[in-house]
Amino acid sequence: MSLFSMLFEPSNIKTHRKAAEGAIHLRKIAATNASIEMNMLLSTYHKAQENHEKAYASGNLELAGLYMDGLSIARELIERVERTSSYLMIEIAEHEQQKPTSASEWEKRTSFELDLRNGMIEVTKQAKKSLDTLSTLNVESVMKFNLR
Repeated sequence: MSLFSMLFEPSNIKTHRKAAEGAIHLRKIAATNASIEMNMLLSTYHKAQENHEKAYASGNLELAGLYMDGLSIARELIERVERTSSYLMIEIAEHEQQKPTSASEWEKRTSFELDLRNGMIEVTKQAKKSLDTLSTLNVESVMKFNLR
């Protein structure tokens, strides 16, 4: 938006534009947090897969079964994020190309951004939960069963 048009922007539009800008900022923060948690989950997931294979090969079927549960939940989340991320990036790009001109258009943009933020917060929570589960199993594998 040009400086000239911002000077003469009606106050209700300015308010909605600033709210949308704030929502965009919050979505970007949530995306960064989700990305960090997913990267941590991926590395922990790979180590858990190795430990699962070791547990199974050593005949510790109880531990292998615990890994299967944790790995399947994490794998579902990883696959879901991989499936939706490209579509999400396209949708965000389309919204960024639009230039809202009314308060209602800015309000729609704000709602879109906040919905994305909420989704990313949920992904972060699920990633943390899976990360906790797999990390605990990995530590138990080392402590109890000497798997490294």
